[in-house]
Amino acid sequence: MTIAASVYKHYIDSNEPPMERHQHLMQMLRLIYGLQWLWSDRSDCFVSGNVSIYFNEQQFRNQDFRAPDFFAVKGCTPAPERRSWVVWLEDGKYPDFILEILFDSTASMVRGEKIKIYQNIFRTPEYFLYDPDRQNLEGYRLVNGAYQLIACQSGLWWSQELALYLGIVNREVRFFDAEKKLILLLDEVAKAEKKRADRLAEKLRSMNINLEDLE
Repeated sequence: MTIAASVYKHYIDSNEPPMERHQHLMQMLRLIYGLQWLWSDRSDCFVSGNVSIYFNEQQFRNQDFRAPDFFAVKGCTPAPERRSWVVWLEDGKYPDFILEILFDSTASMVRGEKIKIYQNIFRTPEYFLYDPDRQNLEGYRLVNGAYQLIACQSGLWWSQELALYLGIVNREVRFFDAEKKLILLLDEVAKAEKKRADRLAEKLRSMNINLEDLE
């Protein structure tokens, strides 16, 4: 990649409207931050959502792009300063995993036009759909050029691309590890640690141990 191309890709702005609902925004952010945290020791991936993926250089000025709610690309540099994903400036790489959040106003496009593009042009190995109103999660895997449903395993769907299970908890899509254990989010880890510290402090006080003496 030339220096000019390297600079150029960081100045192609995303062209996406705001989220439809607060729930839409929060779900997207939880997935993005959750996977970024899980992959924080990796330097070969990019995780984002609701940013434009430009995939047709000839039609670029005609706004030929799509913007998944959540996606992950492996085998690339993290480069958090990206304003969009420009396929022809990223060695031709497309997302390895995409998840779209469905609402009645977008369902027909997501199930129709978008799924065809992700299957036939992007050739994204895994594509998930989540309908928060109906609490329905579907996973698809590319098999011989066509998406096939991923079997549900006790309410969980295995993603080969992420090496994680996905499932619904409290009306949100969450990640589970290979042992099907829920992976806590950073705020949940902090709350759990605070509860543990509070219990320990209470036990020490019951034993007449001054916490300040332990510092």
